Amino acid sequence: MKALDPDVLLAAYAQGAFPMGTGRDTQDIEWYSARQRGIIPLGRAHVPRRLQKTLRQHNYDITINRAFEQVIAACAAPRTVGPWEDADSWINPPIIAAYTQLHRRGHAHSLEVWRSGALIGGIYGVHLGRAFFAESMVSYARDGSKIALVHLLARLH
Repeated sequence: MKALDPDVLLAAYAQGAFPMGTGRDTQDIEWYSARQRGIIPLGRAHVPRRLQKTLRQHNYDITINRAFEQVIAACAAPRTVGPWEDADSWINPPIIAAYTQLHRRGHAHSLEVWRSGALIGGIYGVHLGRAFFAESMVSYARDGSKIALVHLLARLH
């Protein structure tokens, strides 16, 4: 397949394929096409009570596309706590470069969650037609990525 560029990415997504790096520090890309994909129904997603309480506190700010490069880099960074500590990432330099180009062309977007000026969570993905493919999330504070997902779903709805 051609080099990883915005046109190749969009064509792949239109056919149900997506790229993944073979490791955080590699340049290698592999292509995947899942037989089944998870779909979150807009307007009907379940939000647990504890998360509803967190959302009502509203001690955070939401922005869209303000820090795309910061979010994708955070998604790629090594985890330092929790069950995924030291886990490798599929988000490598070619993935970051290609999705950043896609963002500049208006097809990749991020939603950021901030508290006191610091990024506490975020999500990024690809918009194609009426679909949004959420690719990765990051959380630096309790529920940071969950807050991002709930706000993304509300905006998509």
